[in-house]
Amino acid sequence: GELFLDLLAELVVKVLSTLIWRHRTKTRPKRIILVRHGESLGNKYPSTYFDVPDNLIPLTDKGRREAREAGESLKQLIGNETVSFYVSPFLRTAQTFEEMIKAFDRGQYWVRYEPRIREQEWGFLPGKESFEEARAKRQHVGRFFFRFQGGESGADVYDRVTSFLHTLFREFDSKGGQMDNVILVSHGFTCRVFIMRYFHYSYQEMESWENLRNCEYVILEKNKSGAYECITPLERNPLAPPLTDHGPCMCRTCSKAAGKGPIPPRDKSRYSVLTDIFRND
Repeated sequence: GELFLDLLAELVVKVLSTLIWRHRTKTRPKRIILVRHGESLGNKYPSTYFDVPDNLIPLTDKGRREAREAGESLKQLIGNETVSFYVSPFLRTAQTFEEMIKAFDRGQYWVRYEPRIREQEWGFLPGKESFEEARAKRQHVGRFFFRFQGGESGADVYDRVTSFLHTLFREFDSKGGQMDNVILVSHGFTCRVFIMRYFHYSYQEMESWENLRNCEYVILEKNKSGAYECITPLERNPLAPPLTDHGPCMCRTCSKAAGKGPIPPRDKSRYSVLTDIFRND
């Protein structure tokens, strides 16, 4: 009798858990869209980073135009569905958002400025000569683990993106169907770390991806099972070292199945070489 009751209780718990999971996934947003900001003054003139605080670097006229075009493109995709914007509080991302929303109806969206999706902090940038030395060290250590003095490593960005993801999904579940789409207006490196964290990619794979172009966006779309799939191809830097198989691993990219995860490869004709450290911002 007791064994039967224990088995019955276990079955009931499993059924309830399944029903709760199905309800949650059904009411979560259709899409999560990651958008990199438009062309900034720092992208156009890298020396700007030595003179202007990173959080105060504005968009160029071209960047504003890119942002308006991105907003119009996303409006065509989303139509009249609701949109929840999460925006990095840096000036260039705030200005990107301001241009994007010109394509949307005011009652269609709400916005939150979210510090956890800000750019990786460079810390106390030294003079140009010292910076080149630090840059060489960074090349040796790797972007994910190297930290400029007073700044953040990629691993630090990973930690705050993880915290943000937990908050984001709690809000999905608490608001139950009130969000049709979520758009993050962020930075190139932060967007790649978000994808790495959500899909459990290795840091080596993340470092091998080309950065998003200004106002380029990546779409994560909910499939029939309620999970999100990345339907936007990401480009691999042809100069990145080859990914190696180091035995059984939970990473999606460290086995012979590398490249068969949720992110399809881009057309190789679009490959470009990263020419300077600031293109990644």
